Amino acid sequence: MEAEVGRDDLTIAYRARRASDGTPVLLKVVAPQFTFDAWFVRRFKDAVRRNIYLEHPHIIRTLEVGERDELLYMVQEWLDAEPLADYLSRNAPLPVTEVIALVKQIAAALDYAHSKAIRHGDLTGDNIFIRDGQVWLSDFGLTQTTEGTSLAKKGFAVGNPAYLAPERVRGESPSRPADLYALGVLTYQMLTGQLPFDGEPAAVLHAQVYEQPAPPHTLRPALRPAISDVVLRMLSKGLELRHTTGAEFARALQVAAEGSAPVRPI
Repeated sequence: MEAEVGRDDLTIAYRARRASDGTPVLLKVVAPQFTFDAWFVRRFKDAVRRNIYLEHPHIIRTLEVGERDELLYMVQEWLDAEPLADYLSRNAPLPVTEVIALVKQIAAALDYAHSKAIRHGDLTGDNIFIRDGQVWLSDFGLTQTTEGTSLAKKGFAVGNPAYLAPERVRGESPSRPADLYALGVLTYQMLTGQLPFDGEPAAVLHAQVYEQPAPPHTLRPALRPAISDVVLRMLSKGLELRHTTGAEFARALQVAAEGSAPVRPI
């Protein structure tokens, strides 16, 4: 290991080098308090193995998962890229053309994973990485690994309330509509520089279920109201009201930005 490069609720990340050839990799070591739960360890390994089978130009490649010296770890390819969250903290709100370009890439990665019956479950700006206008998603399904474990029974939760769909707040499992809701939150954030709901976690969770976000064009008057309509549809409380795929959402966003009549699915 060369240096720690980040950490979250679940793992500590290090830049490391593969022993066989010296290739730089990202090593993520699971926090020790998780590894005492055998059910968690099994679910974590299963989730990481599913990531290994994901091959897409906008998904970070996962290389292996294993245990060594009582440490549970996963290895991913190393990318010289920064978290989208950091990029947005400096640059948001972004130009609409840039937002659409990024949404198309994120949507393509999500739709691909969904076609393989894999949900992300914790899509935020912290597990999307960006460099020179290109983005990569990481860590599909890892939040689900604590469900049903002793950690969950003790009240431990992984996930950012600001990106949780209402049904996730109510305790439902990760799903395609919930991933798309999170994409809607990210789009709102990219367009306005703000989250739909922000503040203390409990207040945000309440708002996700019971309140409506301000239309993006009221926060950024230069935006077309049609863009607000598209984004707010993705942030609908009802699953059936949201766009059904990331590609559909990206197309609707582009049409709204161009001022054309929206094309509604039959």
